[in-house]
Amino acid sequence: MKLLSRVRTFLVAFLLVTTAACGDAAKDYYAKGVAEAKKGDLDHALSDLDKAIELNPHHAAAYFARGLARQSKKDSKAAVADYSKAIELKPEYSEAYDARGISKAAQRDLDGAIADFNKAIELNSTNARAYSNRGLTEFEKGDLDGALADYNRAVELSPASFQPYINRGIVKHKVGDENGSNADFYKAIELNPNARAIIESKGYSVAK
Repeated sequence: MKLLSRVRTFLVAFLLVTTAACGDAAKDYYAKGVAEAKKGDLDHALSDLDKAIELNPHHAAAYFARGLARQSKKDSKAAVADYSKAIELKPEYSEAYDARGISKAAQRDLDGAIADFNKAIELNSTNARAYSNRGLTEFEKGDLDGALADYNRAVELSPASFQPYINRGIVKHKVGDENGSNADFYKAIELNPNARAIIESKGYSVAK
């Protein structure tokens, strides 16, 4: 084997080993970051996710996880940047569109938020959370019909989740459907007894 070929073969083998090692290390930092974020240790989570991205700048899930951590720290602008990068790397990332919509809504970019929720639903028509989030944003814009339709769909897709029932009950109250509102509030409480406190904290009561 000629010297040049030997050098080239060694270099290729070195790059392959290094890439695999970096990939494994990136996965480890990513897993640690996600675990820390779940425990609420956001500073350490961000540090580990930064390292995962440094080691593998094409790790879409790491950008997504860092966006979630940044949004949890109320840094919506940085969260949007991370979700946008995740989408750039993985254009079919429905969850990233949904999460970016939440961060845009936090910045009062309601139209931009709805556009992202629309895309999340286009990519995954069974994404109940995206329907619920779009409903919340439509409610804020005063589109009660749109909000009600989205909550209906969220309840249909995720009937065991109590939050969409609360949200739908609020919309029904706003449009004067007291019986429907009360039925939704009762259903939410049936699914989760803590729902009563949430409903009352929003200024609504559950009829006896």
